[in-house]
Amino acid sequence: MVEYVRGSKMDRWHWCENCTQYPMYIYEKTPAQPSTPQLCEQCKTKDENGSCQCGEVTEAKMRQLKRELAVFHETF
Repeated sequence: MVEYVRGSKMDRWHWCENCTQYPMYIYEKTPAQPSTPQLCEQCKTKDENGSCQCGEVTEAKMRQLKRELAVFHETF
């Protein structure tokens, strides 16, 4: 599940941990998507182009990790 965070009450909500504006200290977090005008534009762009790195493990990512684990296991 994606978690939305912000560093202050005036900050926009972030969810991509590789965003240059992702807060170092978390003021507030929520699992529910906040209203659109309060979302970080950089996170939105990264999400749209597939370069967003967040704590969520999608089904596709889980299949990829299982394949990598199987290859790693076979080399021993």
